[in-house]
Amino acid sequence: MTANNNRKLKDSGIEWIGKVPANWKICKSKYCFECNKRIVGCLSDNYDRLSLTLKGVLKRDKEDNDGLQPTDFTNYQIVNKNELIFKLIDLQNVSTSRVGLSSFEGIVSPAYIILKQKNNYNMKYAEYYYLSMWMNEVFNTLGDAGVRSGINSNELLNLPIIIPSIEEKKRIADFLDNKCSKIDTLINDINKQIEVLEDYKKSLVYDCVTGKKDIIEKILNKSLKYDHINIDNPWFKVIPIGWSISKLKYKLLQNDGGMWGSDPINDDDVDAIVLRSTEQTIDGYWRIKDPASRYIDNKNNLSYYMIKDKDLLVTKSSGSKLHIGKTTIANKDIENMHYFYSNFIQRLHTKDEINAKYVWYFMNSSLSREQFVYMQNSTSGIGNINSNDINSLYIVVPPKEEQMKIVKYLDVNFTKINNLLNYKKQQLDTIKNYKKALIFEYVTGKKQV
Repeated sequence: MTANNNRKLKDSGIEWIGKVPANWKICKSKYCFECNKRIVGCLSDNYDRLSLTLKGVLKRDKEDNDGLQPTDFTNYQIVNKNELIFKLIDLQNVSTSRVGLSSFEGIVSPAYIILKQKNNYNMKYAEYYYLSMWMNEVFNTLGDAGVRSGINSNELLNLPIIIPSIEEKKRIADFLDNKCSKIDTLINDINKQIEVLEDYKKSLVYDCVTGKKDIIEKILNKSLKYDHINIDNPWFKVIPIGWSISKLKYKLLQNDGGMWGSDPINDDDVDAIVLRSTEQTIDGYWRIKDPASRYIDNKNNLSYYMIKDKDLLVTKSSGSKLHIGKTTIANKDIENMHYFYSNFIQRLHTKDEINAKYVWYFMNSSLSREQFVYMQNSTSGIGNINSNDINSLYIVVPPKEEQMKIVKYLDVNFTKINNLLNYKKQQLDTIKNYKKALIFEYVTGKKQV
Protein backbone atom coordinates (compact mmCIF):
# COMPACT_ATOMS: atom_id res chain seq x y z
CA MET A 1 0.00 0.00 0.00
CA THR A 2 1.16 3.51 -0.78
CA ALA A 3 0.12 7.08 -0.22
CA ASN A 4 -1.60 8.46 -3.31
CA ASN A 5 1.04 11.09 -4.04
CA ASN A 6 0.75 10.54 -7.83
CA ARG A 7 -2.96 9.79 -7.89
CA LYS A 8 -5.28 12.38 -9.33
CA LEU A 9 -7.78 13.58 -6.74
CA LYS A 10 -10.98 15.61 -6.86
CA ASP A 11 -13.17 17.35 -4.32
CA SER A 12 -15.85 14.91 -3.17
CA GLY A 13 -18.24 17.66 -2.13
CA ILE A 14 -18.59 15.83 1.19
CA GLU A 15 -17.24 18.04 3.96
CA TRP A 16 -15.97 15.36 6.32
CA ILE A 17 -14.21 13.46 3.49
CA GLY A 18 -12.57 16.15 1.37
CA LYS A 19 -10.76 14.85 -1.69
CA VAL A 20 -11.15 11.37 -3.21
CA PRO A 21 -9.62 9.67 -6.27
CA ALA A 22 -10.83 11.29 -9.50
CA ASN A 23 -12.26 8.03 -10.88
CA TRP A 24 -14.45 7.38 -7.81
CA LYS A 25 -18.13 8.21 -8.02
CA ILE A 26 -20.32 9.92 -5.45
CA CYS A 27 -24.04 9.26 -5.09
CA LYS A 28 -26.79 9.05 -2.50
CA SER A 29 -26.87 5.92 -0.37
CA LYS A 30 -30.30 4.95 -1.69
CA TYR A 31 -28.75 3.93 -5.00
CA CYS A 32 -26.57 1.39 -3.21
CA PHE A 33 -28.84 0.19 -0.39
CA GLU A 34 -32.49 -0.29 0.45
CA CYS A 35 -34.46 -0.45 3.67
CA ASN A 36 -37.44 -2.80 3.95
CA LYS A 37 -38.60 -3.15 7.54
CA ARG A 38 -39.74 -6.71 8.26
CA ILE A 39 -41.58 -7.16 11.56
CA VAL A 40 -41.15 -10.64 13.02
CA GLY A 41 -44.58 -10.84 14.69
CA CYS A 42 -45.55 -14.23 16.11
CA LEU A 43 -42.36 -15.86 14.78
CA SER A 44 -40.08 -14.12 17.28
CA ASP A 45 -39.32 -17.39 19.10
CA ASN A 46 -37.68 -18.69 15.92
CA TYR A 47 -34.95 -16.04 15.93
CA ASP A 48 -31.99 -15.07 18.08
CA ARG A 49 -32.03 -11.62 19.58
CA LEU A 50 -29.23 -9.38 18.27
CA SER A 51 -27.84 -6.13 19.62
CA LEU A 52 -25.61 -3.43 18.14
CA THR A 53 -22.63 -2.84 20.45
CA LEU A 54 -19.26 -1.12 20.36
CA LYS A 55 -17.85 -4.54 19.45
CA GLY A 56 -20.24 -4.97 16.53
CA VAL A 57 -23.48 -6.93 16.14
CA LEU A 58 -23.68 -9.58 18.85
CA LYS A 59 -26.21 -12.13 20.02
CA ARG A 60 -28.05 -11.14 23.19
CA ASP A 61 -30.05 -13.33 25.55
CA LYS A 62 -33.76 -12.57 25.42
CA GLU A 63 -33.80 -12.85 29.21
CA ASP A 64 -31.15 -10.13 29.57
CA ASN A 65 -33.03 -7.37 31.42
CA ASP A 66 -30.34 -4.69 31.50
CA GLY A 67 -31.78 -1.35 30.37
CA LEU A 68 -35.24 -0.85 28.91
CA GLN A 69 -36.84 -4.15 27.91
CA PRO A 70 -39.88 -5.01 25.72
CA THR A 71 -42.76 -7.00 27.13
CA ASP A 72 -42.35 -9.28 24.09
CA PHE A 73 -40.40 -9.32 20.82
CA THR A 74 -43.27 -9.33 18.32
CA ASN A 75 -42.48 -5.75 17.22
CA TYR A 76 -38.82 -6.53 16.59
CA GLN A 77 -37.57 -6.58 13.00
CA ILE A 78 -35.80 -9.35 11.11
CA VAL A 79 -32.18 -8.90 10.05
CA ASN A 80 -30.28 -11.25 7.72
CA LYS A 81 -26.59 -11.96 7.45
CA ASN A 82 -24.54 -9.32 5.64
CA GLU A 83 -26.98 -6.50 6.39
CA LEU A 84 -26.02 -3.19 8.03
CA ILE A 85 -27.64 -2.23 11.32
CA PHE A 86 -27.77 1.43 12.38
CA LYS A 87 -28.72 3.02 15.70
CA LEU A 88 -29.40 6.64 14.78
CA ILE A 89 -31.27 7.93 17.82
CA ASP A 90 -29.92 10.11 20.63
CA LEU A 91 -27.33 11.52 18.22
CA GLN A 92 -26.00 13.90 20.88
CA ASN A 93 -24.33 10.89 22.51
CA VAL A 94 -20.85 10.52 20.97
CA SER A 95 -19.87 7.36 22.87
CA THR A 96 -22.55 4.88 21.78
CA SER A 97 -22.32 2.49 18.81
CA ARG A 98 -23.90 3.59 15.52
CA VAL A 99 -23.35 0.93 12.85
CA GLY A 100 -22.38 -2.71 12.42
CA LEU A 101 -22.54 -5.47 9.81
CA SER A 102 -24.47 -8.51 10.99
CA SER A 103 -22.86 -11.94 10.77
CA PHE A 104 -26.09 -13.51 12.03
CA GLU A 105 -29.73 -13.92 11.18
CA GLY A 106 -31.92 -12.66 14.01
CA ILE A 107 -34.17 -9.90 15.28
CA VAL A 108 -33.30 -6.40 16.46
CA SER A 109 -35.02 -3.47 18.11
CA PRO A 110 -37.62 -1.64 15.98
CA ALA A 111 -35.63 1.54 16.71
CA TYR A 112 -32.75 0.28 14.54
CA ILE A 113 -32.44 0.90 10.79
CA ILE A 114 -31.47 -2.04 8.57
CA LEU A 115 -29.92 -1.61 5.13
CA LYS A 116 -29.33 -4.36 2.57
CA GLN A 117 -27.26 -4.08 -0.56
CA LYS A 118 -28.33 -3.16 -4.06
CA ASN A 119 -26.24 -3.67 -7.19
CA ASN A 120 -23.83 -6.01 -5.36
CA TYR A 121 -22.33 -3.18 -3.30
CA ASN A 122 -19.54 -4.54 -1.07
CA MET A 123 -21.11 -4.51 2.39
CA LYS A 124 -17.81 -4.89 4.24
CA TYR A 125 -16.46 -1.77 2.55
CA ALA A 126 -19.77 -0.04 3.35
CA GLU A 127 -19.38 -0.95 7.02
CA TYR A 128 -15.93 0.65 7.10
CA TYR A 129 -17.28 3.75 5.33
CA TYR A 130 -20.08 4.21 7.88
CA LEU A 131 -17.75 3.28 10.74
CA SER A 132 -15.52 6.13 9.63
CA MET A 133 -18.55 8.43 9.78
CA TRP A 134 -19.15 7.25 13.35
CA MET A 135 -15.50 7.55 14.39
CA ASN A 136 -15.35 11.10 13.02
CA GLU A 137 -18.62 11.95 14.82
CA VAL A 138 -20.41 12.83 11.58
CA PHE A 139 -23.64 11.15 12.71
CA ASN A 140 -23.66 13.32 15.82
CA THR A 141 -23.99 16.48 13.74
CA LEU A 142 -27.10 15.19 11.95
CA GLY A 143 -30.73 15.38 13.06
CA ASP A 144 -32.36 18.25 14.89
CA ALA A 145 -30.97 20.09 17.91
CA GLY A 146 -33.08 18.19 20.43
CA VAL A 147 -31.70 16.20 23.32
CA ARG A 148 -32.90 12.95 21.72
CA SER A 149 -32.20 13.93 18.12
CA GLY A 150 -32.12 11.28 15.41
CA ILE A 151 -32.54 10.61 11.70
CA ASN A 152 -34.84 8.13 9.96
CA SER A 153 -34.21 5.63 7.17
CA ASN A 154 -35.11 8.07 4.39
CA GLU A 155 -32.66 10.63 5.72
CA LEU A 156 -29.96 7.93 6.02
CA LEU A 157 -30.55 6.79 2.43
CA ASN A 158 -30.20 10.36 1.22
CA LEU A 159 -26.74 10.75 2.73
CA PRO A 160 -23.88 10.69 0.19
CA ILE A 161 -21.59 7.72 -0.24
CA ILE A 162 -18.47 7.26 -2.37
CA ILE A 163 -18.13 4.44 -4.90
CA PRO A 164 -14.71 3.02 -5.76
CA SER A 165 -14.53 0.30 -8.39
CA ILE A 166 -15.66 -3.20 -7.43
CA GLU A 167 -12.06 -4.39 -7.29
CA GLU A 168 -10.92 -1.45 -5.15
CA LYS A 169 -13.78 -1.88 -2.67
CA LYS A 170 -12.77 -5.50 -2.18
CA ARG A 171 -9.06 -4.70 -1.84
CA ILE A 172 -9.76 -1.96 0.70
CA ALA A 173 -12.17 -4.14 2.71
CA ASP A 174 -9.75 -7.10 2.74
CA PHE A 175 -6.82 -4.87 3.71
CA LEU A 176 -8.75 -3.21 6.54
CA ASP A 177 -10.04 -6.58 7.75
CA ASN A 178 -6.46 -7.77 8.10
CA LYS A 179 -5.10 -4.61 9.71
CA CYS A 180 -8.07 -3.99 12.02
CA SER A 181 -8.08 -7.61 13.19
CA LYS A 182 -4.51 -7.15 14.46
CA ILE A 183 -5.35 -3.77 15.98
CA ASP A 184 -8.44 -5.18 17.72
CA THR A 185 -6.36 -8.02 19.16
CA LEU A 186 -3.98 -5.46 20.63
CA ILE A 187 -6.90 -3.38 21.94
CA ASN A 188 -8.41 -6.48 23.57
CA ASP A 189 -5.07 -7.33 25.21
CA ILE A 190 -4.76 -3.84 26.70
CA ASN A 191 -8.40 -3.91 27.83
CA LYS A 192 -7.73 -7.21 29.61
CA GLN A 193 -4.70 -5.64 31.32
CA ILE A 194 -6.91 -2.75 32.42
CA GLU A 195 -9.53 -5.19 33.73
CA VAL A 196 -6.85 -7.03 35.72
CA LEU A 197 -5.68 -3.76 37.29
CA GLU A 198 -9.26 -2.70 38.08
CA ASP A 199 -9.97 -6.11 39.62
CA TYR A 200 -6.79 -5.81 41.67
CA LYS A 201 -7.96 -2.45 43.02
CA LYS A 202 -11.30 -3.99 44.00
CA SER A 203 -9.70 -6.98 45.69
CA LEU A 204 -7.26 -4.72 47.53
CA VAL A 205 -10.10 -2.65 48.98
CA TYR A 206 -12.14 -5.76 49.80
CA ASP A 207 -9.26 -7.38 51.66
CA CYS A 208 -8.59 -4.19 53.64
CA VAL A 209 -12.18 -3.41 54.69
CA THR A 210 -12.94 -7.03 55.62
CA GLY A 211 -9.77 -7.37 57.68
CA LYS A 212 -8.06 -10.12 55.66
CA LYS A 213 -5.35 -11.42 57.95
CA ASP A 214 -2.19 -11.28 55.83
CA ILE A 215 -2.70 -7.79 54.43
CA ILE A 216 -4.10 -6.16 57.60
CA GLU A 217 -1.31 -7.53 59.78
CA LYS A 218 1.14 -6.09 57.25
CA ILE A 219 -0.57 -2.69 57.31
CA LEU A 220 -0.92 -2.54 61.09
CA ASN A 221 2.42 -4.26 61.78
CA LYS A 222 0.96 -6.52 64.45
CA SER A 223 -0.65 -9.94 64.90
CA LEU A 224 -4.44 -10.11 65.03
CA LYS A 225 -6.99 -12.53 66.42
CA TYR A 226 -10.35 -13.06 64.78
CA ASP A 227 -13.87 -13.73 65.98
CA HIS A 228 -17.07 -14.91 64.30
CA ILE A 229 -19.77 -12.36 63.56
CA ASN A 230 -22.83 -12.63 65.79
CA ILE A 231 -25.28 -11.09 63.29
CA ASP A 232 -27.16 -13.07 60.65
CA ASN A 233 -26.02 -11.79 57.25
CA PRO A 234 -24.58 -13.28 54.05
CA TRP A 235 -21.67 -10.80 53.77
CA PHE A 236 -19.60 -11.05 56.96
CA LYS A 237 -18.30 -14.15 58.70
CA VAL A 238 -15.25 -13.18 60.78
CA ILE A 239 -13.46 -9.91 61.55
CA PRO A 240 -10.46 -8.96 63.69
CA ILE A 241 -11.16 -8.69 67.41
CA GLY A 242 -11.53 -5.00 68.23
CA TRP A 243 -13.36 -4.27 64.96
CA SER A 244 -17.14 -3.95 64.85
CA ILE A 245 -20.03 -4.41 62.43
CA SER A 246 -22.65 -1.69 62.41
CA LYS A 247 -25.50 -0.41 60.30
CA LEU A 248 -24.55 2.81 58.59
CA LYS A 249 -27.20 4.84 60.44
CA TYR A 250 -25.38 4.34 63.74
CA LYS A 251 -22.06 5.65 62.43
CA LEU A 252 -22.93 8.49 60.06
CA LEU A 253 -25.45 11.33 59.89
CA GLN A 254 -27.60 11.45 56.75
CA ASN A 255 -29.41 14.20 54.87
CA ASP A 256 -31.70 13.91 51.85
CA GLY A 257 -31.14 16.26 48.93
CA GLY A 258 -33.30 19.22 48.00
CA MET A 259 -36.36 19.04 45.76
CA TRP A 260 -36.36 20.69 42.34
CA GLY A 261 -37.78 24.18 42.30
CA SER A 262 -40.73 25.24 40.16
CA ASP A 263 -38.61 27.53 37.95
CA PRO A 264 -37.38 25.93 34.71
CA ILE A 265 -33.76 24.78 34.60
CA ASN A 266 -32.09 26.00 31.42
CA ASP A 267 -28.73 25.01 29.95
CA ASP A 268 -27.45 28.51 30.65
CA ASP A 269 -28.31 28.19 34.33
CA VAL A 270 -26.68 24.91 35.36
CA ASP A 271 -23.76 22.63 34.66
CA ALA A 272 -24.41 18.92 35.15
CA ILE A 273 -21.73 16.53 36.40
CA VAL A 274 -22.77 12.90 35.94
CA LEU A 275 -21.27 9.98 37.84
CA ARG A 276 -19.88 7.27 35.58
CA SER A 277 -17.15 6.06 37.93
CA THR A 278 -15.80 6.75 41.38
CA GLU A 279 -12.94 8.79 39.95
CA GLN A 280 -13.62 12.41 40.94
CA THR A 281 -17.03 12.60 39.26
CA ILE A 282 -20.35 13.14 40.96
CA ASP A 283 -23.85 12.07 40.00
CA GLY A 284 -26.59 14.62 40.41
CA TYR A 285 -24.62 17.72 41.32
CA TRP A 286 -25.83 20.93 39.79
CA ARG A 287 -23.83 24.12 40.02
CA ILE A 288 -26.33 26.94 40.23
CA LYS A 289 -25.30 30.29 38.77
CA ASP A 290 -28.36 32.01 40.20
CA PRO A 291 -29.23 30.05 43.36
CA ALA A 292 -31.48 32.76 44.77
CA SER A 293 -34.08 32.39 42.03
CA ARG A 294 -34.23 28.74 41.15
CA TYR A 295 -33.59 25.08 41.99
CA ILE A 296 -34.49 24.37 45.64
CA ASP A 297 -38.13 24.76 46.63
CA ASN A 298 -37.24 26.12 50.04
CA LYS A 299 -34.89 28.97 49.06
CA ASN A 300 -34.22 29.79 52.73
CA ASN A 301 -32.39 26.48 53.15
CA LEU A 302 -29.93 26.77 50.26
CA SER A 303 -26.92 26.69 52.56
CA TYR A 304 -28.22 23.41 54.01
CA TYR A 305 -27.91 21.73 50.59
CA MET A 306 -24.48 23.12 49.78
CA ILE A 307 -21.80 20.44 49.59
CA LYS A 308 -19.06 20.72 52.18
CA ASP A 309 -15.53 19.37 52.41
CA LYS A 310 -15.44 15.62 53.26
CA ASP A 311 -19.17 15.15 52.59
CA LEU A 312 -19.92 11.68 51.24
CA LEU A 313 -22.58 11.61 48.55
CA VAL A 314 -24.36 8.41 47.53
CA THR A 315 -26.33 7.92 44.29
CA LYS A 316 -29.87 6.83 45.19
CA SER A 317 -31.52 7.02 41.77
CA SER A 318 -30.08 6.59 38.30
CA GLY A 319 -30.94 5.41 34.81
CA SER A 320 -28.56 2.48 35.32
CA LYS A 321 -28.54 0.10 38.26
CA LEU A 322 -24.73 -0.01 38.00
CA HIS A 323 -24.53 3.56 39.32
CA ILE A 324 -26.73 2.96 42.36
CA GLY A 325 -24.71 3.24 45.55
CA LYS A 326 -21.74 4.88 43.81
CA THR A 327 -20.18 7.22 46.34
CA THR A 328 -17.88 10.17 46.01
CA ILE A 329 -16.16 12.26 48.64
CA ALA A 330 -16.25 16.03 48.37
CA ASN A 331 -13.25 18.28 48.84
CA LYS A 332 -12.68 21.99 49.37
CA ASP A 333 -12.54 22.60 45.61
CA ILE A 334 -16.10 21.33 45.25
CA GLU A 335 -17.19 23.32 48.31
CA ASN A 336 -15.73 26.51 46.85
CA MET A 337 -17.58 25.98 43.55
CA HIS A 338 -20.94 26.12 45.36
CA TYR A 339 -22.37 22.78 44.32
CA PHE A 340 -25.74 21.68 45.62
CA TYR A 341 -27.13 18.18 45.72
CA SER A 342 -30.56 17.03 44.59
CA ASN A 343 -33.07 14.58 46.02
CA PHE A 344 -31.55 11.61 44.19
CA ILE A 345 -28.37 12.07 46.24
CA GLN A 346 -27.90 11.10 49.89
CA ARG A 347 -25.35 13.08 51.88
CA LEU A 348 -23.43 11.38 54.68
CA HIS A 349 -21.60 13.21 57.48
CA THR A 350 -18.98 11.22 59.38
CA LYS A 351 -18.77 11.32 63.15
CA ASP A 352 -15.53 11.68 65.10
CA GLU A 353 -15.05 7.93 65.45
CA ILE A 354 -14.90 7.25 61.72
CA ASN A 355 -12.67 8.49 58.89
CA ALA A 356 -14.52 9.86 55.83
CA LYS A 357 -11.97 8.47 53.35
CA TYR A 358 -12.24 5.03 54.96
CA VAL A 359 -16.02 5.15 54.47
CA TRP A 360 -15.47 6.20 50.86
CA TYR A 361 -13.30 3.15 50.26
CA PHE A 362 -15.84 0.89 51.97
CA MET A 363 -18.82 2.35 50.08
CA ASN A 364 -17.10 1.68 46.75
CA SER A 365 -16.00 -1.83 47.66
CA SER A 366 -17.54 -5.00 46.25
CA LEU A 367 -18.77 -5.71 49.79
CA SER A 368 -20.93 -2.60 49.69
CA ARG A 369 -21.90 -3.30 46.05
CA GLU A 370 -23.27 -6.74 46.98
CA GLN A 371 -25.49 -5.17 49.62
CA PHE A 372 -26.80 -2.51 47.21
CA VAL A 373 -27.61 -5.16 44.59
CA TYR A 374 -29.50 -7.11 47.25
CA MET A 375 -31.44 -3.99 48.24
CA GLN A 376 -32.43 -3.27 44.64
CA ASN A 377 -33.59 -6.82 44.04
CA SER A 378 -35.51 -7.16 47.30
CA THR A 379 -36.91 -3.77 48.24
CA SER A 380 -36.47 -0.87 45.91
CA GLY A 381 -36.46 -2.15 42.35
CA ILE A 382 -33.84 -1.67 39.66
CA GLY A 383 -32.23 1.74 39.46
CA ASN A 384 -33.38 3.04 42.82
CA ILE A 385 -32.68 2.81 46.54
CA ASN A 386 -33.96 4.99 49.37
CA SER A 387 -32.65 6.50 52.59
CA ASN A 388 -33.77 3.50 54.64
CA ASP A 389 -31.76 1.20 52.38
CA ILE A 390 -28.63 3.28 52.92
CA ASN A 391 -29.33 3.37 56.67
CA SER A 392 -29.48 -0.44 56.67
CA LEU A 393 -26.12 -0.92 54.97
CA TYR A 394 -23.70 -2.89 57.14
CA ILE A 395 -20.22 -1.39 57.48
CA VAL A 396 -17.07 -2.85 59.05
CA VAL A 397 -15.55 -0.36 61.50
CA PRO A 398 -11.96 -0.76 62.72
CA PRO A 399 -10.65 1.55 65.47
CA LYS A 400 -10.06 5.10 64.19
CA GLU A 401 -6.26 4.83 64.22
CA GLU A 402 -6.40 1.61 62.20
CA GLN A 403 -8.84 3.19 59.72
CA MET A 404 -6.29 5.92 59.05
CA LYS A 405 -3.49 3.39 58.47
CA ILE A 406 -5.70 1.45 56.05
CA VAL A 407 -6.56 4.66 54.18
CA LYS A 408 -2.87 5.61 53.92
CA TYR A 409 -2.01 2.17 52.55
CA LEU A 410 -4.82 2.26 49.99
CA ASP A 411 -4.01 5.83 48.96
CA VAL A 412 -0.39 4.92 48.21
CA ASN A 413 -1.29 1.78 46.27
CA PHE A 414 -4.17 3.39 44.40
CA THR A 415 -1.81 6.12 43.22
CA LYS A 416 0.56 3.50 41.78
CA ILE A 417 -2.25 1.48 40.17
CA ASN A 418 -4.00 4.56 38.78
CA ASN A 419 -0.75 5.79 37.23
CA LEU A 420 -0.39 2.45 35.46
CA LEU A 421 -4.06 2.51 34.45
CA ASN A 422 -3.65 5.99 32.98
CA TYR A 423 -0.66 4.79 30.97
CA LYS A 424 -2.64 1.82 29.63
CA LYS A 425 -5.57 4.05 28.74
CA GLN A 426 -3.25 6.45 26.91
CA GLN A 427 -1.93 3.46 24.94
CA LEU A 428 -5.51 2.52 24.15
CA ASP A 429 -6.36 6.04 22.94
CA THR A 430 -3.27 6.10 20.71
CA ILE A 431 -4.15 2.76 19.11
CA LYS A 432 -7.80 3.70 18.62
CA ASN A 433 -6.79 6.98 16.99
CA TYR A 434 -4.46 5.05 14.67
CA LYS A 435 -7.33 2.72 13.72
CA LYS A 436 -9.61 5.69 13.11
CA ALA A 437 -7.04 7.36 10.83
CA LEU A 438 -6.27 4.09 9.03
CA ILE A 439 -9.91 3.41 8.14
CA PHE A 440 -10.48 7.00 7.04
CA GLU A 441 -7.40 7.19 4.83
CA TYR A 442 -8.08 3.95 2.96
CA VAL A 443 -11.86 4.06 2.77
CA THR A 444 -11.69 7.54 1.22
CA GLY A 445 -8.84 6.67 -1.16
CA LYS A 446 -6.25 9.00 0.37
CA LYS A 447 -4.01 5.95 0.64
CA GLN A 448 -4.02 3.17 -1.89
CA VAL A 449 -3.87 -0.59 -1.26
